[in-house]
Amino acid sequence: MANNRIAYGIAKGMGINTDGMQPYQVWQLINERMTHSPDGNSVGTVNYKEDSSDSAFTTQNYNRKGREINKKMTDDIIKRFGKEAFDKDEPIEYPEATERCRVLKNLLSDEFGISGIRNIKWSGKVYVYHGMYRLYGAGAEKTWRCNINISSLEINDHVLIHELLHSASVAHCWEAYEKHKNWEEGIVELFTREICKNSGLKSNSTAYEPLVNCLKFFNDKLKLYPDNLHFAKAYFSVDLDKRHDTFVNEITDRCYQLKSNGKLTEELKAELRKNYQTFMEYNGG
Repeated sequence: MANNRIAYGIAKGMGINTDGMQPYQVWQLINERMTHSPDGNSVGTVNYKEDSSDSAFTTQNYNRKGREINKKMTDDIIKRFGKEAFDKDEPIEYPEATERCRVLKNLLSDEFGISGIRNIKWSGKVYVYHGMYRLYGAGAEKTWRCNINISSLEINDHVLIHELLHSASVAHCWEAYEKHKNWEEGIVELFTREICKNSGLKSNSTAYEPLVNCLKFFNDKLKLYPDNLHFAKAYFSVDLDKRHDTFVNEITDRCYQLKSNGKLTEELKAELRKNYQTFMEYNGG
């Protein structure tokens, strides 16, 4: 029990919502936060054994692991770009990642029709910025100038696709993002996973897992769209500030249909309410 209390304490300090979660799930999420960026960029490994008394780690362990991650990133970037560039403590243009991002942008346009839905406003530049992870724990970001920053030299297709989709979905609309962050991150992350799956690209991300799981639950239970790829794409095409109302209208209509057919059970209604509440109240990464 003591180890489990440590888990919940660490999770709270990391901003992880643990409502309804079992201890082993809390440890797994903490582990993922430590070993992956919020967008799935792998940076290390921590082993977890649910039945082991030495499986728990403390805040001190967490801070030590963070220092190990930062040192590796520092060493890699200095080796690649030189200490003078690193010491400026600002994003460094990363040509290889930029070229890969161009390839992925074409994939999004040609194979998934993104440019026909929304303009991909990516600036055409990808930078590596160690300070981003050091300062606030982010592994990647789309800046409001629509540059893409990544925190290490690892070029991860999932990360780049996620940020490219942001550049089309929310672009420069900071206020809309602040008000509707869950609808942006949830839809973009689900869409990213489905794109990777359908393109044969590696994706090991657990970013925004509660949001993704809720969205998949609604589509799986209510059959709003043929599959989760079509579901994510449909909502991606809706303006961010209208996604919530569009969603509520769709599930309301579907529930009326199920009710008229005698298929809207009390159990299903309870599950729908629970997942909606989880989605709307989520406040994590």
